[in-house]
Amino acid sequence: MLSSRHPAIRLAILLIACTAFMLLYILLAKAEATAIIVNLDQKTHKVSVEENNTKREFLLQPNQELTGVCSSDCWIQLEGETETHAIMAADLITIEEGQLFLQEQANSDVGTQDVEPLEDQEPLFSREEIETR
Repeated sequence: MLSSRHPAIRLAILLIACTAFMLLYILLAKAEATAIIVNLDQKTHKVSVEENNTKREFLLQPNQELTGVCSSDCWIQLEGETETHAIMAADLITIEEGQLFLQEQANSDVGTQDVEPLEDQEPLFSREEIETR
């Protein structure tokens, strides 16, 4: 059997299966209407969250998810960045290659809606960009 001779192939299949399960779990957890941040990088990231004038910091290990981030709209910032980003309570945010990406956006009229695939995504807007609009 090919997979018994190539441990790298078995590992790759296992990683794909785990990632698919994690994303399914995240999508099901969104019903709670609290923001979720998932670190898809292979390095640890420190994330600051500001909600209702209270700032909290979290350390996300590789492939770790942080649920219940915001129960209302809030601001998030990756350590080392100067910009903060506005997110809504039901948003799904990923960290990839050291940047924040919005995977799903809350929509109060319709629930949630899918946005463009990740490869077409732009990083989240900064607080400065939002305030100048």
